[in-house]
Amino acid sequence: DVFNLSRDELLNLPKLKLKPVPSLVASETLTLTGEVTAGTTLSLGTQTEVANEASFSLSTYLKPGFNLLELYAYAETSPLPSKFVFPVVRTSKDIFVDARVKPFGSFYLLEGIAPAGAKVQIDTGFSLIETVADASARFTVRLNKVADKVHLSAQLNSGETAQKEVMIHP
Repeated sequence: DVFNLSRDELLNLPKLKLKPVPSLVASETLTLTGEVTAGTTLSLGTQTEVANEASFSLSTYLKPGFNLLELYAYAETSPLPSKFVFPVVRTSKDIFVDARVKPFGSFYLLEGIAPAGAKVQIDTGFSLIETVADASARFTVRLNKVADKVHLSAQLNSGETAQKEVMIHP
């Protein structure tokens, strides 16, 4: 961060510090807050505003499921904006699990999202694999052999569970 901030000063880019952005949200709106150089123009989705103070707050609508948010910060002194990208999943439940499987050399790589700390079970059709979603609500598993479908199950400590079936595409 220190290196990037000093680089931004050299390029006259606006300084921007965001509060943590959750990767899993149950509500239909998300508000990004943080600190920015006064006079910076911020753009998130259809909302654009000029920060008159050092702090800012921008809200955006989230569609159900996966959302890829892009926050742009424009400074008058720089022709290029700073761009920040955030993946956010909106779910109606407190627990959500999803993943994608992609070929990776001689094996498959399953990358998924579930609430941080959730126990995730992966049934490949040939074996049962267990893992835990990390603090960023993500998990990655290397699969040697898979069927046409992979079944996922995530469970919180409270006992609440969610299931998902992921199709394997050639």
